[in-house]
Amino acid sequence: MRASGVIFATSALLTFAVFLGILIWTAPKPALIAVCLVGLALAVFDFHRTAIRRRPAGR
Repeated sequence: MRASGVIFATSALLTFAVFLGILIWTAPKPALIAVCLVGLALAVFDFHRTAIRRRPAGR
């Protein structure tokens, strides 16, 4: 992944985290907090998977 792609992905992940933080701050319900945390965990996993993607050998 190019440096610009990593910067864009990082800013998107941080924006998503801030959005979920604001959502939890305004409506602190336990189920909503759980859903937001799971969504954030999946986003972090996807970010890590795409940022550390390696090219196959032989290409």
